[in-house]
Amino acid sequence: MGRGASASGDEAFIWDASNGMRNLVDVLVNDFGLDLTGWSVREATGISDDGLSIVGYGYHEGNAEGWIATIPEPATVCLLGLGGLGLLRRRKSA
Repeated sequence: MGRGASASGDEAFIWDASNGMRNLVDVLVNDFGLDLTGWSVREATGISDDGLSIVGYGYHEGNAEGWIATIPEPATVCLLGLGGLGLLRRRKSA
C-alpha cells in the first residue's frame, strides 16, 4: 500500500502477492462496490493486521481530508451483499 504516480497524478495503491500492485480506488469500487464520487484518494498510509481497515489521505470535493475504508470480512460480505463497505471521512488537522 502507498502512493504511486500515473498520468492522473498521485494515486493510492495496494499490493498483494496474488494480484500485484493495483489502484486502490479500482479495488474499492470494483471489488467492494464503494461509491467514491467526489474523492481523489491520493495515498494509503496504513492497513490493519487483518487487512480489513485501510487509512490514508486525499481530497474530497477539493478539501484535503483523511479517510478510513472498512472492508467487511468475507463471511460478512456474503450476508450483507457488499453493501456493508463504508468510507468515513475526517477533516485533516492543519
